[in-house]
Amino acid sequence: MSGVSKQANQNDLSLSDKIIVIEELGRKASQSSVATKFGISQSQVSHIWKAKEKLFAAQSNANPSRKRARKSTHKDVGEASLQWFKEVKRRGLIISGPMLREKANDLSKIMGVDFDPSLSWVHRWQERNGIIFKRQHGEKHSHDTEAAEYWIASVWPRIQEQYSASDVYNCEKTGLYFRALPEGTMCFKDEKPSGSKKSKERLTVLLAANMDGSDKRKLLVVGKAAKPRCFRGISTLPILYRSNSNSWMTATLFHEWLGCFYVSM
Repeated sequence: MSGVSKQANQNDLSLSDKIIVIEELGRKASQSSVATKFGISQSQVSHIWKAKEKLFAAQSNANPSRKRARKSTHKDVGEASLQWFKEVKRRGLIISGPMLREKANDLSKIMGVDFDPSLSWVHRWQERNGIIFKRQHGEKHSHDTEAAEYWIASVWPRIQEQYSASDVYNCEKTGLYFRALPEGTMCFKDEKPSGSKKSKERLTVLLAANMDGSDKRKLLVVGKAAKPRCFRGISTLPILYRSNSNSWMTATLFHEWLGCFYVSM
């Protein structure tokens, strides 16, 4: 964010600063707090908000960090993304690669740039701005790779030749920590990210599909609540939902699912 002297005229703000003012107001920040933050009067903040349509339109023909209009390019999206990144980091929030890519995509639409940011674009953007991904905490898991390689090379081929791909299914359960934040965040190379307490609220999800992908079974989701509030008024679900006190997969639940799977075959 550009430094702005107190009670500066709103025309002294760059286009990118005006857009940030609009975004702050869109997040329900008060006009007085935004005025204090940018060192301008509340009436100037109100004027910027009323002119938001014109300012968004101007982004399609201007670099957000400049006041003179010119044709937008992919570089403009990168500069706007960097401004957003700095603002989010200032608030201490976690940023991942997919989040950055989605934001860059949103900014390109707002700026009227025909551009769909790719993963390689995100990688190059990180390198240009000295941004890397760091884990806040966590442990590295070990795997028995030798046994796995032996099974794939020697055991699996003998099994596979007895069945068609459409008749071979894989089933796996996983925990979904739906309130947990990512374990890492994007940050500048010289920055040391601090961790926070993880949310332990979870669901268990059972997934199953056949080898050629022609049959993908409904997800079986196990939660704690027998009748979650979010299900009120909903007669049908795209999943199978069951519950128990721990939101864990139990032998009884798996036996029920396996019986239904067997009948369908």
